[in-house]
Amino acid sequence: MAKIVLVHDNGETEVLRNNVSDKIESYDVLLRGDYIAMKLWSVEDIESMLMDYDDIDIHKIAEEIASTQENLRHLEDCTREDWLRIEACIEDYFSGN
Repeated sequence: MAKIVLVHDNGETEVLRNNVSDKIESYDVLLRGDYIAMKLWSVEDIESMLMDYDDIDIHKIAEEIASTQENLRHLEDCTREDWLRIEACIEDYFSGN
């Protein structure tokens, strides 16, 4: 296992994440300050939707859904409503609200 470490300009270090697989070639790090909003989805979100199903291995099924359902890739895309919200903020800005 490996860890992701941030090295500051002054030489100080900060561990961002422990127990990262050392078999990956690169690791995406999201820095909150670079974005105005983020939507992050996890296997636990799928698990919470499976709670109403009886007699199933919720974690196993959630993992399988997350790894096999291509439709989930579209969660990264902005919806029409997302773009309308951004447009409304721009209009509010220019109207002085």
